Amino acid sequence: MREHEVSTVPVPRGLAGDFRDLGRLTRAQEVTNLAFLLSAFGLSAGAVAAFWSTRNPLVFVVAFVVVSSRQQALLNIEHDCSHGSFLSNRRWNHLVGLGLAAGPVGSPYRSARAHHMAHHRLLGTQEDPDGFLHKGAFMDSVAGLVRHFGVALAGGYALSVLVARPTGPQGSASDRRVDLAAIGAAQLVIASIFWFTTAWWAYIALWALPLATLTAACHLLRNFGEHALTPDELATSTNRLITTRSNPVERFIVAPFNMHLHAEHHVFPWIPAPNLPAARARLADHVGAPAILTRRSYLGALVENARAAR
Repeated sequence: MREHEVSTVPVPRGLAGDFRDLGRLTRAQEVTNLAFLLSAFGLSAGAVAAFWSTRNPLVFVVAFVVVSSRQQALLNIEHDCSHGSFLSNRRWNHLVGLGLAAGPVGSPYRSARAHHMAHHRLLGTQEDPDGFLHKGAFMDSVAGLVRHFGVALAGGYALSVLVARPTGPQGSASDRRVDLAAIGAAQLVIASIFWFTTAWWAYIALWALPLATLTAACHLLRNFGEHALTPDELATSTNRLITTRSNPVERFIVAPFNMHLHAEHHVFPWIPAPNLPAARARLADHVGAPAILTRRSYLGALVENARAAR
């Protein structure tokens, strides 16, 4: 494993060696990854064009959801880039992550990467910097859960990412300046494209607004479903290794790019997203596999936690 790809998830002796081949990206997989990246922008552009040509309110709603889902896809591509798993060339991997994935969705790539690696190291401990997203006193009541996701839908979480100083490692001051420059440049390019092809307000309605509301809420829903535990689950799943079978709709909107296979990712953070299904299949038959909690859906996980809280 490279230095930035560490995790405290206990991996039985010899297990990593049996999966080492899945950590390699083939040229065909790299091309597929880049095609997936381009499709995120292509589907978003198509959705915006469909609304602009019809000006139909129902088409606007569909476009809003499609754009949000592809923003989530970009966030998940950023995640793979942060692990050095999107492209084999390290320099290009991080340039793509910074400029083409994180910047367009307002995510501070370098700072978020430092924060995320700390999450991997400290998963299941009190020091996990992402712990506040899935556990705490406010999660112990239905009202607290409603407030948590309501604030996200209202744009509060997105605003905090840009202006607040999150807990945990955040990278250097230089990293933060690079992040802000990448976000600013990407948003300027996207806003200009909207300006010349549609209208200035279309950028707000069909890029900034989905990003600040639905995309942020879905991001929190995924994080919650992949880490939160009911009291009964906590007794048997202290390692917080959770995978979600999900369904095609959830995978498109909430967890594109195989992000629903989250337990497999935490066990093998160096395995690229396209290879996670193969990792899951091998783990199912491996005698040394760690215990994994499998859930049916993200919404189902939220419902179960709400019932437990009530």
